[in-house]
Amino acid sequence: MLKNKSKIHDANQYFFLLLHVCFQEDMNLNEEKKAPLREKDLSTKREMVLRYIITAAKTGSLRSSSQISPQEFLSELKCGATDERLFACLDSLRVSLTSNPVSWVQSFGHEGLGLLLDTLEKLLLKKHQEMVDKKSQHKVIQCLKAFMNNKYGLERIIGEEKSLALLAQAIDPGQPAMMTDVVKLLSAICIVGEENTLEKVLEAITTATEGRGVARFNPIVQGLSVRSVQLQVACMQLINALVTSPDELDFRLHIRNEFMRCGLREILPSLNAVKNDALDIQLKVFEEHKEEDMIEFSHRLEDIRMRTDIGDVFNVLYSSVKDTSAENHFLSILQHLLLVRNDYFAQPQYFKIIEECVSQIVLHRSGTDPDFAYRKRLDVDFSHLLEVCVDKARAEEFEQRASELAQKASALSFPPLYLPPLPCFVFLFSHSGSSNEVCRL
Repeated sequence: MLKNKSKIHDANQYFFLLLHVCFQEDMNLNEEKKAPLREKDLSTKREMVLRYIITAAKTGSLRSSSQISPQEFLSELKCGATDERLFACLDSLRVSLTSNPVSWVQSFGHEGLGLLLDTLEKLLLKKHQEMVDKKSQHKVIQCLKAFMNNKYGLERIIGEEKSLALLAQAIDPGQPAMMTDVVKLLSAICIVGEENTLEKVLEAITTATEGRGVARFNPIVQGLSVRSVQLQVACMQLINALVTSPDELDFRLHIRNEFMRCGLREILPSLNAVKNDALDIQLKVFEEHKEEDMIEFSHRLEDIRMRTDIGDVFNVLYSSVKDTSAENHFLSILQHLLLVRNDYFAQPQYFKIIEECVSQIVLHRSGTDPDFAYRKRLDVDFSHLLEVCVDKARAEEFEQRASELAQKASALSFPPLYLPPLPCFVFLFSHSGSSNEVCRL
């Protein structure tokens, strides 16, 4: 008998502990707030659970009787309310989504998320947008922000096909307050989402700008130019989330360089001049990751230098450009290289200059791509530089020959071979143009 009572007591204790865990989850508490609740004694936990159950029984959900039920919000959204009535409904919904437990959010979200997204889509597609329409757009974004402030809501947002597309369409520098919330949401989705979430976000951003005739990251970079520190911080958060999320170095470099080409390069100095701790943190993160990627890229260069077989290097390079838009440019480079003058002294100097130019273009000191938007012809006169290099190469060649002749003469016990000083030697050579004349000096 006592044994059975003990089992019942243990079962009841386990049941209350289980309800206490459910209570914590339903209140959407983070680990920091859950920790002190776990340390409470059993009687306190039992009391908390009983209050939780009594409240639910009285109201039909975990909310006060003065709040609107999820079903009422659903009915209001379904009826197609507009203007001020829609704004008031969305404002109340935002408060309810923020203050109610997860069970309330789940009750609304089953059907409500789709209705919210439909509402946002109608507002964004509206040709003539009044001020109340823009305010309602922002309220929908705030509702989505409150909705996804828990595991259930986040998974629903990411899983809904058009949610990311609509959020990307709502990136509007003309509405700084709304854009701040939008880019914050996208940043959070990039950071906590699954492996393919980044691809979905990038696809949504790309699709949103296709009809505008601008680069896909242009609206985000424009947001950095708006005089709103909150928006600048949020945009840098999104940029960092997009740039640092990929595992592949090439993809990270590609995304970062695309932002640079959209104007980030020109905006960074002015952002660094802004005195704001939150912005400084985001800028520091951007610079640190850029430096880390440059170090990793330099290690790759060392690996490349280990390839010493010309045919092997060419095959690797050709396979990387074959059947791509870069193939014709690669062919043009090779055709131009065939025009290098086949001269004993000049040819190596041509290739030394070409090598230096290519290395400075590819291994950019800033760790980013050069400005591809620059369309003026690279008008640099290399003729003088080439002449100097050729003259220097010839001088070094004849100096080496003279040194070898002197050593041979010394070995044969001949008198030392007299040679004029090097400057005179070069002068005589440059005026003679003939190696035979120089040797007869």
